Amino acid sequence: MTKSETRADFTKMISGLLVYIIPEAERLGVLVYVKEVERHPCTQLKFKMDGKAWTLKSFHLKGLAIDLVVISLDSRHALWRHEIFDLAGAFWISIGGEWGGEDHWIEKKHEDRPHFQYNKKRREIYLKELRDARKKT
Repeated sequence: MTKSETRADFTKMISGLLVYIIPEAERLGVLVYVKEVERHPCTQLKFKMDGKAWTLKSFHLKGLAIDLVVISLDSRHALWRHEIFDLAGAFWISIGGEWGGEDHWIEKKHEDRPHFQYNKKRREIYLKELRDARKKT
């Protein structure tokens, strides 16, 4: 895939995630919004220097990562450990994405539950399985 095709595919993934997660957020009584997709390298450097990021090679720099924010209905509290991240993470993984709450992130001490990023290998497997399933019908 070209860079543009990859970004377009990532946008489809985000769209699917939001269609799934917004009704779940309403059911659970929280607000959800997308915080950041593409990040400038200077911002990434500042985040690393401030201890808010562990790498200078974030997928945000390529426009291939999003962060979700979960807020209480009264808009007073960010809910960084809310169960909706588990629902969103499971969905994201099921469509071939990588989530900052997966075990391998936690084991490396880089847990980032609000973070959802593109994973080319996983996504290719998912899309192939989807095409194969469509051929069978």
